[in-house]
Amino acid sequence: MKIDGLDYPEDRYYFVISPLHLWIKEKDSENLYEIGFTAFLLHYIKQVRTISTRRSGQSLPKGKTLLSIDSGEYVIPMALPVPVSVREINQELKKDPKQLSKSPYNYWLYVLEIKSDDLSKLAEQSYLVKPGKLLEEFILKEKQSEALEKYNCCPKAFSTGGVVRRKRKRISTTEKK
Repeated sequence: MKIDGLDYPEDRYYFVISPLHLWIKEKDSENLYEIGFTAFLLHYIKQVRTISTRRSGQSLPKGKTLLSIDSGEYVIPMALPVPVSVREINQELKKDPKQLSKSPYNYWLYVLEIKSDDLSKLAEQSYLVKPGKLLEEFILKEKQSEALEKYNCCPKAFSTGGVVRRKRKRISTTEKK
């Protein structure tokens, strides 16, 4: 499905909680899921300089920061609204995050263990959706409200994390005059 000119493959689910512009796709094994960045996020921030991740084998409670992206202009910490265990990290992508710009849906960032009941609850509450009307409404609302530019974009989603922080640009001494 295309939304506002960007692709959203139908073989995965999408979080509709700002700023979690992440996709999730079930792996062959039960309770294991690949997770990656959506085209919207990558289009909006233009580039990914670094990705800070958790260690493999680490378990995180609901709302604990799972990763952060640094684009040079933005630092975006992301926390999932469910408990997770990190099973695998895509080291190749972590070393060269520029690959994401080519095709965000061909590169997963993590393989996570997540209880399917937890994901079912998110789907029931329409926080995790397949491509369709709910995803389209979310994306267009995010674009219109410039949600990723707001300092505190989602206070209701998480008690900690889940906000976008805009980096302050440094002013050289010659610019101050």
